[in-house]
Amino acid sequence: MSPDVWRSGRFDTAVRQIFLIAAGLWIEVAREALVPGLAPLIALTLAAAPGKPPGPGKMLGVVAVFSAAALGVLVITSAALSVPGLYPIAVAVLFLWAFFLCFDARMAAIGQVLLMMTVSVSALTAGSNLLATVIVWDMVSSIAIAAALVLLAFAIAPRQLEEAEGQNDEEDAPYGKASRAILATIIILPLHLYLTSEGLAPIVVILTAATMLTLANWGRFKAYGAVFAGGNLIGGLFAVLAAVVTASQSASAVLLSTAAACAAVIAYLGQRPGPLSNLASPAAAAFTLLFGMVLSPLATGADVDVVTRVLQILVAVAYVLGATSLAVAGMEFQRARRNGIGESVTDRV
Repeated sequence: MSPDVWRSGRFDTAVRQIFLIAAGLWIEVAREALVPGLAPLIALTLAAAPGKPPGPGKMLGVVAVFSAAALGVLVITSAALSVPGLYPIAVAVLFLWAFFLCFDARMAAIGQVLLMMTVSVSALTAGSNLLATVIVWDMVSSIAIAAALVLLAFAIAPRQLEEAEGQNDEEDAPYGKASRAILATIIILPLHLYLTSEGLAPIVVILTAATMLTLANWGRFKAYGAVFAGGNLIGGLFAVLAAVVTASQSASAVLLSTAAACAAVIAYLGQRPGPLSNLASPAAAAFTLLFGMVLSPLATGADVDVVTRVLQILVAVAYVLGATSLAVAGMEFQRARRNGIGESVTDRV
């Protein structure tokens, strides 16, 4: 790693990422959380948000808003299941709202967490309303732990000025927020409805596809899709390795050191200059979710087949790429057709 990396905010970013993943998984497993990967994933999302580091007051607000979102999704989807045919409509509205917030630079972090809640809670509710209720209350604790972890992470490794400035850069999106939110909802809804019958484990697959659909610039979608698939493959391989190590040695110190070591390698990949650094973000999320799934007390033998889940993720990536490519091509065709009609009318006049 070059001296420039150490002088910039990249090293502090790596330290925070390692801390959030390792400490988050360790704490969640120690308290026997039902979804151990949720707290560190939320913490990573909050820590990556641009601007000044959040203070205690803001984190209390985050806990309140995110907890209300989880409970709200539970109430809405539970009520929708009691009316035949209403569940897909309710889930579609929740997805539409979450995606719209994700495409707003000021509300992106809230939108991303609302998207997590919509995917996970609605899927759990479809499988078992009682189990979903238990897990949602457990999620509230995970949200509070995530907020505390973020505060500790910024206390350990404060955000540098260069890092804060770099994170404020925004890409220009070729389509409006409403159009992109509608298209994203149309693409993710069939996958969500298809996989919800399998229970807890496929949530990681749906989350991966949903995250891909929150990209700022759809014009680079094909190139980023390859990066996203590669990053998830790397994260999945590390999850498999960590699962093998912790299966033979279940001590908490082994879990903490294994998670920290895997997170450190992924963080190092992200701080190296070059195109491979783009793989780090999806790799970190995939490792956190997949390894957390292995550590869940709800998991059984078939549910923790990480290799199968990684393959499903790659299929989901291909599905999202294909569906989005067709949607964008259709939008471009309509735009060109409208421009052509406008020009022909102008020529006649």
